[in-house]
Amino acid sequence: MRYGLIIHRDTNVVADVIQELFVWLLQNPSSVKNIKNLELYLFKSLKRNLLRYRADHAHLTNFPLHENPEYLDFTIEDRIIQQETKGQQRKLLYKELNNLPPKQKEVIYLRYYESLTYEEIADILSTNNQVVRNYVSRALTQLRKSLDSY
Repeated sequence: MRYGLIIHRDTNVVADVIQELFVWLLQNPSSVKNIKNLELYLFKSLKRNLLRYRADHAHLTNFPLHENPEYLDFTIEDRIIQQETKGQQRKLLYKELNNLPPKQKEVIYLRYYESLTYEEIADILSTNNQVVRNYVSRALTQLRKSLDSY
């Protein structure tokens, strides 16, 4: 629950997503037979499901100001400009991420989107920890160079 609340602030939503995850696990026991690390699997599944929920319900994220204090000091125009700027930055980042070599893209995704440790990524890729660190370093260097040119 605590981890879920880091990703999504609504306690009811996090509780519902957790409940749905456990219901799915009970209904699909054959899908989870070969899981080596149940805790890691549950964290990854919870994060994935919460992000999916957030994407599916993005149109409902206009909270009243008292529930979303980061917007208190901004006018409507400031919020629109801020959202457009973030959207442009996100598109640019995704474009540059897609230009990375496949291995670098994979490790960046696992490291920063799935929050896996270098050791866990090395295990997934069947390689060693240092190779994963090298991929991440090269990818970040390439992203910095690409984004600095804009």
